[in-house]
Amino acid sequence: MDSLNEAHSKNDSLEAPITTNDKRLNKNYVHGAIHFLILDKDNSYYVIDNLKPFLLCGNTGEFLKQDSIDFIEKSNLLTDRSQPIRTSEITKILKQHQNAIVNTENTNPLNISFALKNDTLKGSTMYRIISFMENNGMKSYTIRRMNAYELKKAK
Repeated sequence: MDSLNEAHSKNDSLEAPITTNDKRLNKNYVHGAIHFLILDKDNSYYVIDNLKPFLLCGNTGEFLKQDSIDFIEKSNLLTDRSQPIRTSEITKILKQHQNAIVNTENTNPLNISFALKNDTLKGSTMYRIISFMENNGMKSYTIRRMNAYELKKAK
């Protein structure tokens, strides 16, 4: 990505597209097409944002403070829609939506996100989930800690 941004700055007058590596983007609010809030080995929440692939065009405008606020508000609205599930049901939900996630038709897989209540999850829960994903072609995922808004929802 750095090499793309370097080439962009040398050869183009357009703004470089914002990425999840952009320091202006609050990574505590990033979510995927399916977002899981994992409280512990037994209890979780999930929400489906959008199962349709999208392309990120490089012709985006400057990332403003209001864009960051809007991004956080959208993430909070998504969190409000999340439904409780047993953590053991996560692989069942992933299997149910596998075709959309892998998306071999146009080679644009969907990102799945996991927000954990704590830094670590005791036991082999995450290992089993990630192994299931990797073994079934679901290789685009994000793992992070829950943000303050998600923690409130998880109580």
